[in-house]
Amino acid sequence: MYASAVLTGISIVFATVVLIGEDSKELSLYTLTFMVHPLLLYFVFTSLLTVAVLLLKFYLYSAKEEVSEDYPFEDAQKPRGSRRRWSLLVLLLTVAVLFLPLILSVFVEPLWSFISISGFVPAVAFPEIILYIYSRYNTR
Repeated sequence: MYASAVLTGISIVFATVVLIGEDSKELSLYTLTFMVHPLLLYFVFTSLLTVAVLLLKFYLYSAKEEVSEDYPFEDAQKPRGSRRRWSLLVLLLTVAVLFLPLILSVFVEPLWSFISISGFVPAVAFPEIILYIYSRYNTR
């Protein structure tokens, strides 16, 4: 938990230091065009990804608890289809994350690539901190 907190803090400080000197970028959505600072885009991207990862982890942990409650005995046969499906999903997500920097460097400009990669680190580590605090105070 402490390593996740330190990693999250270092990543956010590093991204803030790098992005604070950037000029505002023009962002177009359909007919709306407005100026947005890259630091704001970083925090929006990180926040949205943090919420998505947190919801995914809550769902996976609650599904694991339901399966263990349905089959309290070790020798009982558990359904293997859903476990394989989730294992395959986690494997595909891990491979996708490993190739994300290479894919982003081809399709987007370097600033967007930096925002997405540096925003991904705290977005994955911060839900671990939340889940640790939640489980610690929920069990009392």
